[in-house]
Amino acid sequence: MKKITLILGILLLSNISYSQVNENPQNYQDSISLAKHLIDLMPQSDLKRQQEKFRYLSRTQPSQINSDVLLYIDEKIKLLGL
Repeated sequence: MKKITLILGILLLSNISYSQVNENPQNYQDSISLAKHLIDLMPQSDLKRQQEKFRYLSRTQPSQINSDVLLYIDEKIKLLGL
């Protein structure tokens, strides 16, 4: 299960990075929905790692999708009390 989650996370990040090449990605809603779904499937131990990764991405590659994913991860962590 952890391997599947890791592979899906890598695919998610590669899709997000690829969609940032275009200024107006056509699949923004699909990317956000997929990101939220994958975050919901992640074990709690991976949430903190993803939070740090998206904080870094938000600083180095600011985009709407990075900000939205980071916000969702932050809210998820608060709900879980981590």
